[in-house]
Amino acid sequence: MLQEYTTTELIQKQPGGIQRPQVITTPSVHGEREVDLSELWRVIRKWKHYSYCCVTVMLGLAILACIFLPRRYEGKAHIDVELSPAMPVDDAVAASSANPEDSETRLTSQVTILTTDALAWDVIRKLSLDKKASFTGEANLSGPNEDIDKAGPYRRMVLLKIFHKRLKVSLVPKTEIIELRFRDRDPELAATVTNTIADRYIELTFRNKYAASMQSSDWLEKQVADLKQNVEHTQQIFTDFQKEKGIILTSDIDAGNGGDQAPHTSGNIVLGKLGELNHDLSAAEADRILKESRFRMTATRDPALISGINDTDTLNQLRKAEADLKAELAKQSEHYGPAFPRIAQLQKQIDDIDRSIKLETNRIADTARNDFETAQKNEQLLSAALEKQKQEAFRQNEDTTTLEVLRRDAETSRDLYQTVVRKLKMAGVTAGLRGTNLTLVDPASIPAKPVEPNMPLLLGLGLFGGLFCGIAFTFAAESLDSTVRTPEDAENLCDVLSLGIIPYVKEIGTRPVVIAAPNSPSAEAYRCLRSAILLSKPESPPKIIVFTSSLPKEGKSTTSLNTAIAFALNKHRVLLIDGDMRRPSIHKKLGINNESGLSEVLSGAAPSTHIVPSKDVPGLDILTVGRRPDNPTELLHSIRMIELLEHWCVLYDQVIIDCPPLLGMADSVVLASMAHAVILVVRSGKTHRNSLRRSRDLLEKVSAPLIGVLVNAVNINSESHYDYYGYYGKQYGSYYLKGGK
Repeated sequence: MLQEYTTTELIQKQPGGIQRPQVITTPSVHGEREVDLSELWRVIRKWKHYSYCCVTVMLGLAILACIFLPRRYEGKAHIDVELSPAMPVDDAVAASSANPEDSETRLTSQVTILTTDALAWDVIRKLSLDKKASFTGEANLSGPNEDIDKAGPYRRMVLLKIFHKRLKVSLVPKTEIIELRFRDRDPELAATVTNTIADRYIELTFRNKYAASMQSSDWLEKQVADLKQNVEHTQQIFTDFQKEKGIILTSDIDAGNGGDQAPHTSGNIVLGKLGELNHDLSAAEADRILKESRFRMTATRDPALISGINDTDTLNQLRKAEADLKAELAKQSEHYGPAFPRIAQLQKQIDDIDRSIKLETNRIADTARNDFETAQKNEQLLSAALEKQKQEAFRQNEDTTTLEVLRRDAETSRDLYQTVVRKLKMAGVTAGLRGTNLTLVDPASIPAKPVEPNMPLLLGLGLFGGLFCGIAFTFAAESLDSTVRTPEDAENLCDVLSLGIIPYVKEIGTRPVVIAAPNSPSAEAYRCLRSAILLSKPESPPKIIVFTSSLPKEGKSTTSLNTAIAFALNKHRVLLIDGDMRRPSIHKKLGINNESGLSEVLSGAAPSTHIVPSKDVPGLDILTVGRRPDNPTELLHSIRMIELLEHWCVLYDQVIIDCPPLLGMADSVVLASMAHAVILVVRSGKTHRNSLRRSRDLLEKVSAPLIGVLVNAVNINSESHYDYYGYYGKQYGSYYLKGGK
């Protein structure tokens, strides 16, 4: 998260009576930083010299390649591959020729054939390319009288490698045309090799296909004799089985006529007879059931029941006569007794009729039994005959099935024999038809212009390659660059505000830039710094101001000196103290004596005797280091230093202290803990991020009032400055030059 901090001063009482503001940081959250196109463009412009160098080098290499690479010419020819034969020999050939997937596969196969080593070596041997200087280049692959057929494996491999490298075979999209390209430094040889490849390919294809067809024809001739014997053998087996089983073909179609319909055999007669027996058995069974029913009824010997199921006149007449006699007897008995002659006569007649009825009933029952037994025997005979006929039908069916298998076998053998004979007759014709489907439609002509080197391509590759390498180096340099260059970098690392920038300027003699060039951008930057310090706490501006840095040579001494002068020029009473007792530099920049100074004052001398007023800047007093003490940290971290600072705060509006670097020594940490405001000076392009982060951590540990960072020695004409401020240094400087005029 990118955070800005607002500062609130909290006055704390320090030992010795010094009051200074303590900085309390309150984070205010902004949105996350996102790398966008403008950020990428900034990085590219920042390291643009890498892109310039890479593009220049790559274009130079491309130009050198165009100048020194050998010129090569390209011969080009086109071969038409007619996949569909001119006269389809049968339906199978025509169907295979019309398959688009098969066509694509066959075209790819032809392209592969054109790139085989066998065809390449055939062309090399025919044209003696091993003796052509334009083909072999500088390599001496064979002597003038050396036979190429005796070439060793290595020599053969080298020649084939050169040949395949210069040959290019491709399919023309959506056509059946193959394009051949061959390159060589000799234009005539390039065209000759291309045409020779096409000719040898067409000849080789014709020869191979014709040889394959003839090989098939020879094989078919050997198979015809075996197939003929097989046809005769299967036909003989069919006939013998028919005779053995006694099967008669009842239709006009014979096993040898080649018909598709199966013939009818004598099995149909057996089936007819079986049907008749089955019908007779059903009738006999029905008759037997009827007669059995009559037999069961007559076995009761009941005349009334027998007369109901048998329509017999005799029995009916007897029963009628008996009924009449019984009726008359009953009538006479009403008037006469049993001894009456008429009654005795009637009784005698009734007895005679009863005997006659019994005799007739027995006769009818015997007749029914005989009829039942006869019907039962007839049914049994028919059932036995039907069962026998079924067995005959089953046997006949099995024989018929076997006969049908033999018939189909004979027909299959005969059809195969006829097909092979037909193929044999057409094999020669097929060889001729399939050997004429390649045509050289566009022979190669001698090229007039070289195709290598391709100058537009090489220059384009050089340009884009240079841009790519330049951009790669740019982002690599950006990722490896760990220095602080802009106020934005410093703010992101320290989480404090930037107080501004100090443009890079060459020293003008020993005079500070604020005095030597008051209208320069650098002088204006120091005045802006002065305003930023005063506005950091408008109601009570800081008095004790400490300037420090992470490492030496970052410009803290120059910054503290020019800032003190800027305050003095604004009618402030300013005391500039050189607090770097290990390596003082303020006296050198002002050209004053350094025989006595801060070390003597801290040792007990009177301050007024060692403070030197500035000759050029009214209101500015300077306190140099004086002699270098052996224990600078102990002197600075003393009650005497605190009392002196408290005293000077009363006499001066600002007390500015030039401190030593933070890393590696404790002097700056001690002075920073006594200050009202600490300014961390960063040198653009030199201060490393880890050093700056470590310095910030040291100041936070002692609760030093770090009010901001100052980026020093900034190249205001750089892309980083333009991206941060929106203008270049030339525009910035021209503004003040015009104002000065």
